[in-house]
Amino acid sequence: MEIKISIADEMVASFSSGAKEALHEQMTKYAHHIIKEAHLLEEDARVDGAKNEITSNTIITATQRRKSNPITKKTQWFIWIKLASTFSLLFTGIFFGVYGMQPSVILLLLSALCLVCACVTTVYVYIKEQVE
Repeated sequence: MEIKISIADEMVASFSSGAKEALHEQMTKYAHHIIKEAHLLEEDARVDGAKNEITSNTIITATQRRKSNPITKKTQWFIWIKLASTFSLLFTGIFFGVYGMQPSVILLLLSALCLVCACVTTVYVYIKEQVE
């Protein structure tokens, strides 16, 4: 069974032929995303050996999940914070592991600074990723 969608002519009366074609392409792409998400939801809920069946509730859930979980692009600022977190953890381990607790005040302050930086940036990255 082929599914066709009809839209009243008065709704797209001001559309150029290129705009109508673009609308058709985007609707097709969106439908494919919904179908893919519905299949994933059905596979997740299916018990081993059960019949493969997608219901109307699965389709509704797939459309809502697609809207509520938009794909967000990571900003360059976030990438730099993540790198700072990674390298500050690395340097904290190096300063503490290689030099240990030597009586050098400079190394102790440097290690403490890296540890504070590591804690702050790691917590920031963790919270930011939980929000998204």
